[in-house]
Amino acid sequence: METTISLKGTGTRLKTELDPPLLGDYKIALQNLSTYYSWSNITSDNNELKYTKGGVQKTITVPKGAYGIKDIALFVGAELERKGDDKAFLLGGNSNTLKVHIDVKSTDCVVNIGDSSIKSVLGWTTGNLSKGTHSSDKKVNITNINKLLVNCNIVIGEYTATAESGGLLSSQQTVLANFDPDVPPGYRVIVEPQRLYYKRANTTMIKNVEVWLTDENNIPIDNEDEKLFVSLHLKPLNK
Repeated sequence: METTISLKGTGTRLKTELDPPLLGDYKIALQNLSTYYSWSNITSDNNELKYTKGGVQKTITVPKGAYGIKDIALFVGAELERKGDDKAFLLGGNSNTLKVHIDVKSTDCVVNIGDSSIKSVLGWTTGNLSKGTHSSDKKVNITNINKLLVNCNIVIGEYTATAESGGLLSSQQTVLANFDPDVPPGYRVIVEPQRLYYKRANTTMIKNVEVWLTDENNIPIDNEDEKLFVSLHLKPLNK
């Protein structure tokens, strides 16, 4: 008997009980998934932009959250205005080159990008930027999660290589499916595979189903308790 199990809630870990249990040899596939790109790409580790104006060093601290480059630029502009430094410099992004430009307008302003923890997000490695227009030497690194793994407690998963394992295949995981988040921060993530890829169940008595999301290094995702919907399709192993 084929069946669909749907899980809905908030956060990135969902569980449902089956009463009565589902008996027999089954295989499972991810049918669809829906959530929001709400996991933070700006944290206390990468949220400071430092600059010097009139010999006084100042810091702009971006609050934790999910940002695109435009969002960061708007926040920085608002903070400069609040500090009375709106004519000091301008930060913006180029959607064609995927680089950030900083236009330092004032002769008594230096953007201390090399000392700023946000530099890697903006595509910079080092440097102090004085009057003139400057472009980042690398593309922006706005996405800190390259791949999302959909884990399920009842599947015989695959072996995965993580940063902690030095790129070597580590212990067998409970990965049902994986996908690349292909929308900007703040947008809805919808996964609807055109073809279902099934994995064998690890039990012949399915009493409950639990699903959770991790990144490519098997670290749990924090989506700030946004809504998550997951639909699984189960069918007999011999079909």
